[in-house]
Amino acid sequence: MEAVFLKLVDLSLDAGWLVLAVLALRLVFRKAPKWVHCLLWGLVGLRLACPASIESPLSLMPPAPGWMAVPVAPPVIQNGGAAPGTWANPQLEETLSQTTGGGLSWLQVLAWVWAIGATGMLLYALMSFLLLKRRLATATRLRGNIFQSEKVDSPFVLGLFRPVIYLPYDLDAPERDYVLAHEEAHIRRRDHWWKPLGFILLSVYWFHPLLWIAYCFLCRDIEAACDEKVVQALSPEDRRGYSRALLRCTVRRFRVAACPLAFGEVGVKQRVKNVMNYKKPAFWVLLLALLGAGIAAVCLLTDPPAEKQDPGAAALGQVPGGAYVSWQCLYMSPLSSEAPFADSGFRYLVEQDAFTMVYRGSGSVIGNSGESLDGRDGRTSIPVERWEYTDFPYSEEEWAGLFLLQESVIPIRALYRQIGYLPLDESRFLLSPDGALWLGTLGRNPDGSRFLWSIYSLVPEEQMGTAQWYSTPMLSSVLPGFPFSFDMDYTQITADCFSGHLVDFDGEGQPGGATLRLPAGHRLYWCPLRDETVAAEDMIRFEVKNGDKIVASGTLYITGGSADAADPLRAYAYPYTCTLVGTGLQLEQDDSPQSGKSGGIIRLWEDRLYDLRGGSEDCAITVGS
Repeated sequence: MEAVFLKLVDLSLDAGWLVLAVLALRLVFRKAPKWVHCLLWGLVGLRLACPASIESPLSLMPPAPGWMAVPVAPPVIQNGGAAPGTWANPQLEETLSQTTGGGLSWLQVLAWVWAIGATGMLLYALMSFLLLKRRLATATRLRGNIFQSEKVDSPFVLGLFRPVIYLPYDLDAPERDYVLAHEEAHIRRRDHWWKPLGFILLSVYWFHPLLWIAYCFLCRDIEAACDEKVVQALSPEDRRGYSRALLRCTVRRFRVAACPLAFGEVGVKQRVKNVMNYKKPAFWVLLLALLGAGIAAVCLLTDPPAEKQDPGAAALGQVPGGAYVSWQCLYMSPLSSEAPFADSGFRYLVEQDAFTMVYRGSGSVIGNSGESLDGRDGRTSIPVERWEYTDFPYSEEEWAGLFLLQESVIPIRALYRQIGYLPLDESRFLLSPDGALWLGTLGRNPDGSRFLWSIYSLVPEEQMGTAQWYSTPMLSSVLPGFPFSFDMDYTQITADCFSGHLVDFDGEGQPGGATLRLPAGHRLYWCPLRDETVAAEDMIRFEVKNGDKIVASGTLYITGGSADAADPLRAYAYPYTCTLVGTGLQLEQDDSPQSGKSGGIIRLWEDRLYDLRGGSEDCAITVGS
């Protein structure tokens, strides 16, 4: 629903400019036939009703605002049957993606407010119609589709497919003739369709104040056009009688509603002036008005053409070379036995002619989709001839069909304007939704069909935080430990490692082994000593909880002095380098005096959450070094 809400806001912004243009054109062509004004309001309705638009170099519409055009991936992992995360866009991240006290994002709250408002307006229109029909149950037929009722104050037309004219009993014969001519003109012009349709659009876009103004002017122009159609065949004396009928049947209070089409409902004073001063417009005025409406349709119902890329670069961008790490797990198949960590456990190298995956963890070397990787060092390289994106090949139905659970579908076409696609091999592909970088992996069913196994968003490795420490464990009588302080609200941290030890020096100070749970306020210490050996590398996965809610999760990759060095004491003096991978997390070197410049601070930087999307202003590929 959030995606639908954002799309409607986007359309309403375009329609807002169109409303201002129509208001200006009404003044320019004030002497044109009033049905031309209704035609101009039809352009606004067409823009609101049609989500798609064509491009034209003649378009006068401003470029789409970036905060509507570039939604990004949800900050919540989608794993199997888990509810889809909140979709936001980078410029609104600080406001719309922050959660309220009830756990909903502001975007979700606004989407629900919109849905409740739209539903309320539609229910109001329906109830008004049903109550009016009930009130008119005792009306008597005068002839044909004309009825009279003692409960009618002013004549009106009611009904969509079988419109009925209702009249009060106290109209004299001349007034009744004028009123019937007016209401029958409404029916011939299909106004009993256009006004309810306008109200439905207003109900959907009720949050935009300019559209309320547009609806009010539409109602006035409908009545003025109908008056004009009737009085063009009347004599001056008949026009005076028509004006008296207008004054006689004036509705004292105007309400914004879908029905009915009341004879004296809106703008009676101005309508009387128009009736008494009516002159048939000159042909050239009509011609200019129609020409202006056509120009308005071409210039205001189209979008400006997208900026063109140089022929040497793909219009959808290219993949900048270098090393990437996973930043976020956007989707994980419910068939997967892997924990849905933001980190996939791989480094991804965009090289000159290959896409290389390097497994960074200890233990068995397994790829994203469960297959064994080539080689003992956990590397697999996929040859790539050209790093140029092509258009996204899937329709909405085909893309949704790749997800095993429909509630986990990422509506990528609805949320992104440009989606680059680069197949790597039969099971892997890269996506570039509006400049971001995603890695998708496909699985295969027994019948040979494909389904989506996982999607990870990638960012350049240098954007992730690093910290370094020097260690001389064999020369020290104190168990060495490198602290990680967590700068965020939490009640418990759960961590596990593969090669070294995890220690709680803030507690009992005893090695916790491969798995450790820390209460709030404690730091996590990693020790390279384990089983009388010194770990040269390790991987620590952790989850930070605040109550029952997971605040953050990530992976710490540690590399250090080589145990293969000829002089062990010299090897141990080499620095250990730690790199953090985790959604919205940043690792900083801890330079505080108490840390002895040995340790790191892990922060949850919500204000930079979407700065690490991996988009690049420069689309040129840089590979090699």
